[in-house]
Amino acid sequence: MKIKCFGSLTDIIATEIEMKIAAKTVASLIEFLEAQYPLLKGKTYSVAVNRQIVDKDFPIQETDEIALLAPFSGG
Repeated sequence: MKIKCFGSLTDIIATEIEMKIAAKTVASLIEFLEAQYPLLKGKTYSVAVNRQIVDKDFPIQETDEIALLAPFSGG
């Protein structure tokens, strides 16, 4: 599974990682990532699956592209 990180999350996880994860939902993916990267706990971020922001109960597959999006502001 390819996971891309944006904004301040790149200080915790690289800009892009590829991992084998048995997660079936966004919630289980978040749980796995927070176990691997404890600094993620308590951070605010959205999750996009295949370029669509989704809820935690959204199902995921090994072939999906996941993005972790830190809050951002315009200028």
